[in-house]
Amino acid sequence: PIPDRATIVGRGDAVEFHVRDFIMCQNEKLTAADGSLLIDATRDAVLGDLSSIGDMDVSATTITLQLRDAATLLGPDGAVLPDAGLDFVSGGAMNWDGVLVFGGAAGAPDALWGNPNGTATGSALAGVPITEMEVADTTGTLLAGVTPDVVLDLRVNAKPTPPPPPPPPSGPSGEELIDPRAVPPEFKDFVIPEVYDVQLLRQIAVAARGVGDNIARGAVQGRYVYSDLPADPASFGDVLASTASRFDVHAVIGLVEEYDALFGTPEFDRTGDIAALMSASVNQYMSIAEARTLDANGYRTYLFEQAPDPMITSTAVALNSILSRLCALGLTQQEYLAARRSMLAPLAPEGSAYSVDEFALAIETIELDRPIPCSTRTYEAGPGSFPPPTDG
Repeated sequence: PIPDRATIVGRGDAVEFHVRDFIMCQNEKLTAADGSLLIDATRDAVLGDLSSIGDMDVSATTITLQLRDAATLLGPDGAVLPDAGLDFVSGGAMNWDGVLVFGGAAGAPDALWGNPNGTATGSALAGVPITEMEVADTTGTLLAGVTPDVVLDLRVNAKPTPPPPPPPPSGPSGEELIDPRAVPPEFKDFVIPEVYDVQLLRQIAVAARGVGDNIARGAVQGRYVYSDLPADPASFGDVLASTASRFDVHAVIGLVEEYDALFGTPEFDRTGDIAALMSASVNQYMSIAEARTLDANGYRTYLFEQAPDPMITSTAVALNSILSRLCALGLTQQEYLAARRSMLAPLAPEGSAYSVDEFALAIETIELDRPIPCSTRTYEAGPGSFPPPTDG
């Protein structure tokens, strides 16, 4: 099991280790509860979670990180908090020198680093993102365990800063952004297919295709008909490719901006962090409710009345908004469900106690006064299937 508190505690203004090899076992957590932390190994350092009130210095020829799965942490006053995985938190400057090597649990989330100014020095952390986070009253926080002999572990916990929105489309270019406009023939009515962006649609999990020559020619001749049905009726159960110009490109851009603000861009992907946060919240809800399945209404009550971290609730609300805007593009229910499943699959990985569809229905139920029309719950029983809003 992964401990929910520090397993190794150092007290005093400066906790220092000068050794040949510094080895922490898998899932161990070291906290310097009063001051700085220095690990100086002439050969190897194998590290679990580290927390320090002051500066954090690590120096070794090789620094091996004992990656671990997401879990929960004991917070002040006994609160249970979600924890995204292996992390290193310093209340002061952070300097690491050596070569980083990744070990520990296979498939575990990436390690995280955080301190008040969001910067670090040293060869080991060159190019590694450091989360800027508030580390306030850390001594009091770390020693605020439920009993005097409990010392807590800090976690990297900062609200993500939305990236700048992508530039608007500058006009037709290449295969992915196409404006199939044609010179209108004289004295003839015609229809012009709109600008579309296949790549943006694929980014938000919509299987999209461009406008074929037959559709473009038909538009010029006054016929503007799309057919996204499969040629073979036996393929109706498959994921259908949607014609991209069916959708308003500005609505697609707005949805992509909201999606990137939550999950990050391909260069700075935060999907793993979001998955760890939501998985921990569902597991905690099911433990509190003693539930064997994920109940949408019960999970909604948990989010607004019991969730220990406001980031859990705000993330769930953001997911609900993304699904609502995805439906509003004009997808059919089959197209919406396929895109929904693809988008949320990383948040319900194989082996979870809940399925992708169960998690999706729980997210869709969050805003009771604004049901999502594409949801299977709405289709099967109508908007009345949603319970009346509560004060929660």
